[in-house]
Amino acid sequence: MAAGYKAKTTAAQVAIRDAASTNGTVLMRVTNGSEIEVGTSTVSDSSGNTWRRTAYGYQKVGYMMNNYISVTDRTSNKYYMIQTLEAFGNDLYVRGNSDLRADSGEIHNIQTALNTLYSKYFSTDSTRPLMKVDVDGIFGSNTETAVKNAQAFMGCDVDGKVGPQTKARLYYCAYGKGGWPLAEVAG
Repeated sequence: MAAGYKAKTTAAQVAIRDAASTNGTVLMRVTNGSEIEVGTSTVSDSSGNTWRRTAYGYQKVGYMMNNYISVTDRTSNKYYMIQTLEAFGNDLYVRGNSDLRADSGEIHNIQTALNTLYSKYFSTDSTRPLMKVDVDGIFGSNTETAVKNAQAFMGCDVDGKVGPQTKARLYYCAYGKGGWPLAEVAG
């Protein structure tokens, strides 16, 4: 998997576009000094502008003009934002799963991360609010609903299942470490 870089924008209202072109649709604009993740290679458009694939926020992936990007560091070790997903294994946690141990296990960890996400952020989607769940190690209907709402908030596929990408993004959003799959896309 590609490992990109941590970077900051260097101008006000920098556009992230859906294509490496000034004609591409503007997906969003970010302010000066915003932390972003960028890929390792650049692309030139027909006008001679240099673009770099960019990941920002929970689901914004597109292109930004390279001259508005200040690469601050390789992120794979120091910032923990770009790590391969292999660390999260191939396990898939779904409704009906439970931890065998009464006080610990992966479902306990997922439920704790969901509660941390709930306490740190506010979802603007009233149909999918972030939820607090009982940390009991049982992947029941409340945990499934909380996972779906968290997936919608984080920009994951909304399926109520916790696989490596959902877990990586959940742990990053909750704890600031653990992996950030969008950076792999930006690479």
